[in-house]
Amino acid sequence: MSRRLKQIAAVLVVVFTAAQLFRPERTNPPTGASRTIQAQMETAGGLVAVLDRACSNRTVWLWSKRLDGL
Repeated sequence: MSRRLKQIAAVLVVVFTAAQLFRPERTNPPTGASRTIQAQMETAGGLVAVLDRACSNRTVWLWSKRLDGL
């Protein structure tokens, strides 16, 4: 491997390692029951399940998402 490629690889490792130190806060904001879509309009049971999965603030973070850059 040429010297230049080794330098680039070293810089990338340093940048990736430094990115682990500056993380956004990963907390889910509280949601009041009166502010949900289900409270605002009448929805079918199957639609409620889809909306809960797609639009909820109850995100469960996987261990792999704790690594920035992935």
